[in-house]
Amino acid sequence: PLRREVLIRMYDTVNASWMSPIEFLPVAERYNRSVVVDSWVINQLLSKLERVEVKKHPEYWVNLSAQSVSDSRFASFLKNKLEKTTLPPGTINFEVTETSAIVNVDSAVKMMGQIKAMGSKFALDDFGVGHASFGNLRRLPVDCVKIDGMFIKNIVHDNVDRIFTRSIIDIAHAFEMSVTAEYVEDQATSDMLCEMGVDYLQGYFYAKPEPLVDKLSEHSIDGKMLRSA
Repeated sequence: PLRREVLIRMYDTVNASWMSPIEFLPVAERYNRSVVVDSWVINQLLSKLERVEVKKHPEYWVNLSAQSVSDSRFASFLKNKLEKTTLPPGTINFEVTETSAIVNVDSAVKMMGQIKAMGSKFALDDFGVGHASFGNLRRLPVDCVKIDGMFIKNIVHDNVDRIFTRSIIDIAHAFEMSVTAEYVEDQATSDMLCEMGVDYLQGYFYAKPEPLVDKLSEHSIDGKMLRSA
């Protein structure tokens, strides 16, 4: 199935330009506003998708902050939204970083279990740069592992990156999890990852980020932000 990662940007009215999330999300986290941001994204996404009639929606994947993952009120908000939506179960899914998930493992596992029971899936993002990565696969109820781009960018020329990537793929598959490779930017990288058994490929080689409203205005949603390998 086609998968799309939902990204957020903020418009700077002073300079008339779009801001990267790295410019404002750390500020939101510092002032404990990440839950508000995540809630806004989910409200906006559901509102837009529910107004579009297509035979079959692709999967949409939303990034959740560490604060949201461990907040019981956010868990209740999310459950309520998924219960009321007219979208098929599994249309809206979520990504959490390894670091955010282990801030409060018990809360994260509880929340993820509740949301998974409603048909949504979870991906462990930026995998490979956290602490005790492989051990966390046993603890967290995730469906997909996203290999951090630092291991993908030079994989064609770096044997260590190839060894590390292959080990992630093998272990994730042993846990019956799918694997996504990020930062795929050329044919050679794509071919190598497919040979290794990666399940999904994401990167500029397939598509660059574009406004969600543009994709929803198409009669047939067939973008390639994230495609099956």
